[in-house]
Amino acid sequence: MFRKGSGMNTKAVLIVALIISGFSYNLYAQNRSLPSVSVGDGVSAMYFEGGIAASELFSPRYVRSQGKSIQGSPFVSDLFTEGTIVIKSKNLLEDKQSLDCKLRFNAYTNEFEFLNQRDTLLISNPDLIEFIKVGEDKFVYTLCSPKKSFIEAAYMVVLVEGDVQLLERYKCVIDQNLSVPYYMGGNGDGSYFYKVEKELYFKIGNQNAVKIPYSINTLTKVFHGNSKEAKTVIKNEKLKVRKNREDMIQLFESMNKLN
Repeated sequence: MFRKGSGMNTKAVLIVALIISGFSYNLYAQNRSLPSVSVGDGVSAMYFEGGIAASELFSPRYVRSQGKSIQGSPFVSDLFTEGTIVIKSKNLLEDKQSLDCKLRFNAYTNEFEFLNQRDTLLISNPDLIEFIKVGEDKFVYTLCSPKKSFIEAAYMVVLVEGDVQLLERYKCVIDQNLSVPYYMGGNGDGSYFYKVEKELYFKIGNQNAVKIPYSINTLTKVFHGNSKEAKTVIKNEKLKVRKNREDMIQLFESMNKLN
């Protein structure tokens, strides 16, 4: 249920409760047509402060078939985990609102699913979300540049807070088990499977997140001109930042303490 903010009144709580309950729909129901979104009794006409309609926050969705059998799972974890969705205060009521629920993240579709009683809903407009906590992980939704001159939006886990954040992205693709080289047996069966990988990004202030560069010289330049200090930390602490995730975290934690 939603937590009360300091300025949140009973009426606001009731509106939010009606909105959530009105979107109940089983994503995995078979042979059912997608119903029109309705929250009933005039609530569908209500808007939060800033002109944000309730239907912009959460929505029912189909699980769409890929047209082929795919092994594995696109989810970071198949299990729904206790977490919290925190909504941006500037878009809704005066105080931040949060929803405690069970969630899981689909790395292939870049979407969060959460349980509402016996039904499953999706966050349909992540731009309205401040952050999402799932277990110990804090996810933010941000623009990012996985490669030069290419921009997209994605959920990422915040590994290190500060002026220069270290973020981790779960990325999933559908791969195919093709034949391996002849000398290795050539036993690929052509089956498809989900492949979930992790990528590290840095984010300076409100700028787009950028994929961590391979070059150490380029990496150290992101710390607001403290390139020499960053190289000193790497050398003195004997950090293997290209091979060890924990060493990269240590570097970003050390550098953020200087600012």
